[in-house]
Amino acid sequence: MPIVVQYTTEIGPDEYDAVVSGMRFHDKLPEGLIVHTAAVTADGRMRVFDVWQSQELHDRFVETRLRPAIAEVVGRDRDEGPPAPQVHQLHSLVKPVRR
Repeated sequence: MPIVVQYTTEIGPDEYDAVVSGMRFHDKLPEGLIVHTAAVTADGRMRVFDVWQSQELHDRFVETRLRPAIAEVVGRDRDEGPPAPQVHQLHSLVKPVRR
């Protein structure tokens, strides 16, 4: 069952970009990812909204790619991993088609 994952990080856009670059997120898309969005909050943190095909595929991505990339960027002594996300079952997704 598809899920929506939402969380706000404790890192800013520069560290976020370094994590994304380090794990080649855009070149090597994670299995099960349907859509990823990230925005900068008013206080400079990153807010992420993702849609995944399943909780299992999301969790595998976090353990095998995201946590190691965060540890490389912020340092192992600061690595607490991504914050605990809010997870919801997907009810609806609209994806416009270009004509």
